[in-house]
Amino acid sequence: MRIAVLGVGNVLFRDEGLGVFVVKYLEKNYKLYGDVDLLDGGTGGLKLLEYFKEYDIIIMVDVVSIDDKVGSVHRIEGESVKRLLTNHRTAHEVGIGEVMEMISLLDRSPKVVIIGVVPEDVYTPRIGLSPSLERVFPNIVEAILKELESLGVSFEKVQDIPLSEIGKL
Repeated sequence: MRIAVLGVGNVLFRDEGLGVFVVKYLEKNYKLYGDVDLLDGGTGGLKLLEYFKEYDIIIMVDVVSIDDKVGSVHRIEGESVKRLLTNHRTAHEVGIGEVMEMISLLDRSPKVVIIGVVPEDVYTPRIGLSPSLERVFPNIVEAILKELESLGVSFEKVQDIPLSEIGKL
């Protein structure tokens, strides 16, 4: 069973880059055991479709347009993923929504789980997360590690590079 943690977003617009920052943080600080890859999907849009052909399970990390408290972490799967992505509010969600719709055209489609976080700011051109998302960042990482653990992936923390340094690497 091939698993991908796919971080998506645009790091040039604050919280919009959350998924990419999470993947970079995991790459630098954790050793994952099992058939799992950490992927920086950036703003790949339809190019991300290739990943959906290669993996059995995709854990997508992204900001989500949900009417909830800033920083709240949501686990979304199944039909809820498609419903969520019909409400486009961030620059790359249009591409992700199209990818999700095109998956049904593939010979096989992976199980998709979104670990989504309600953003504070996806419009300010600045690299780095908002203070609200910086505060909940450990909870986001924990949610992903918990998801991986439920799939039989073990891990160990091998470094402690802070989030503030991740954007500079």
